[in-house]
Amino acid sequence: MFFDYYGGIPTGQIIHVCGPSGSGKTIFATYLTSRFLETFAGSLAIYFDADRRLAMHDLQRLCDANSISTSILDRLKVFIPSSWSDVLSTISRYSGDSLMIVIDSLPNIFVGEQYKLVRHDVEMLPDYLSNILHFMKTLQTFTTQKNFTIILINQVRSLTTTRRGVWGRMGFIPAFWNIINSYIDTCIILEKIHHNTIYLRVYYSLGMPETIYILKLNADLKIY
Repeated sequence: MFFDYYGGIPTGQIIHVCGPSGSGKTIFATYLTSRFLETFAGSLAIYFDADRRLAMHDLQRLCDANSISTSILDRLKVFIPSSWSDVLSTISRYSGDSLMIVIDSLPNIFVGEQYKLVRHDVEMLPDYLSNILHFMKTLQTFTTQKNFTIILINQVRSLTTTRRGVWGRMGFIPAFWNIINSYIDTCIILEKIHHNTIYLRVYYSLGMPETIYILKLNADLKIY
């Protein structure tokens, strides 16, 4: 689907896409989704738009700019989930090995849980963390048992007290990282370095070597 010099991104895994706000996470994920639908005839894609930022006209522009037939969008289903359990129950209704799932974004899937945590008591924290763990375990089950491909878009949190390790040098860390990292097969980091230039790094992957790309995104949403 992408990184063609390295054989493309393998299906049947959890692909974690993270980066600061405005770094192109949603555009990159929708591009991968479009390539998936183009590559696999009869495939389906489900997009959980928890951030409510997905616009159909942008998807059409992206397809046109990258020479992808807009007819693939007929096989894209968009949901605005009410909770993390809503996401899991929706996915569980599907079968077959030609399915891509995009969750945009992980923190906003749990925004209701966060609200309860603030409104009530920190004693709810273990349940909150347990729900995130259960969510990730179930996603992993979908990839291993049903061969679904899942793109998990994640926000990042600023780090100001340490410069150790990869995240310390970058100055941020993905949300819930200590809980979710062992369930991720490929971690992709995006950083905007110019108004139309994105630094992309494959932090780690089970299917490809650590890779660095510079993506160019023009006004028509064409990706180079």
